[in-house]
Amino acid sequence: MDAGELRGKISIPSGISCRLDKYIADLLGISRAKVQRHISEGHITVNGRSARSSHLLQTDDIIEYAITSYPSPSLRPEPIPLAIRFEDRYLIVVDKPAGMVVHPAPGAREGTLVHALLHRYKDFSFPPEDIRPGIVHRLDKDTSGLLLVAKNEDIKAILARAIAERKIKRIYLALTLGHLKEREDTIVAPIGRHPTDRRRMATFGTSLKEAVTSYRVLESYDACELIEVTLQTGRTHQIRVHLSSIGHPIVGDSLYHGGRGRERGFSGQQRERVRAILSMIDRQALHAHRLSFPHPITGELQAFESEIPRDMQNLLEYLRGGR
Repeated sequence: MDAGELRGKISIPSGISCRLDKYIADLLGISRAKVQRHISEGHITVNGRSARSSHLLQTDDIIEYAITSYPSPSLRPEPIPLAIRFEDRYLIVVDKPAGMVVHPAPGAREGTLVHALLHRYKDFSFPPEDIRPGIVHRLDKDTSGLLLVAKNEDIKAILARAIAERKIKRIYLALTLGHLKEREDTIVAPIGRHPTDRRRMATFGTSLKEAVTSYRVLESYDACELIEVTLQTGRTHQIRVHLSSIGHPIVGDSLYHGGRGRERGFSGQQRERVRAILSMIDRQALHAHRLSFPHPITGELQAFESEIPRDMQNLLEYLRGGR
């Protein structure tokens, strides 16, 4: 089956009392898991606004949907090496390298973290239609660092709730272009799908969701800065979008105006320095550095740290030598 898109706009008739996800799943004949994913990504709205899967529909509610239909990706186990930082019978902490996609998606039918997990762990317990088994939160393909994975549906639900309640702390390191106005600040700007470019997210448009990112500057160089970033929420591309929105994109992030060519926004020696920096890395300089959370069974605090990968270390050594 070729990729396609189901689009529509419907008004809820009288007498309907049903959850949003169940109504759309029954209407279109697709799984609730798929509907819930599209709701979370802002592709299904109620009365022009984003909604929860559990939203109870009312008479005359207007639902708009754009659901992409793709062939089911293969979930055959693949023998791909993984860097495991911790594991027990309930969960896994993975140190993901840059370049690895977390779960199957259009354009990534094999070679993902999920394929590797299925090969390594025979005790994974998830329904066969779940193409994101165990995945509690995501990292972009070219973001490196720590990722939390559940081993069964019950643990996944507990950890998902912990994220919603902001009990899971995720701290990143990023190299940003230019010098931030504030040395420590919080960016509060809702995020949704870009209105014209479906690959990107934006702080404008419709179906925006709350997004909060805190940062503090760790080191300053002549053309960029090393910052520590803490996620208060977990929207797609959140750190990348927020930093770009205030004029300081992440080094190497071509999707959000931090890639090659960005040196034209600088002058003199700074321009040459930025050109050199951008030639040294072929991905966004963003690393999931620390991860802490209460264990879903014992409640004990679990805390992990991942070393900065070699490509970002090379950049830091270069920058520290020319401060």
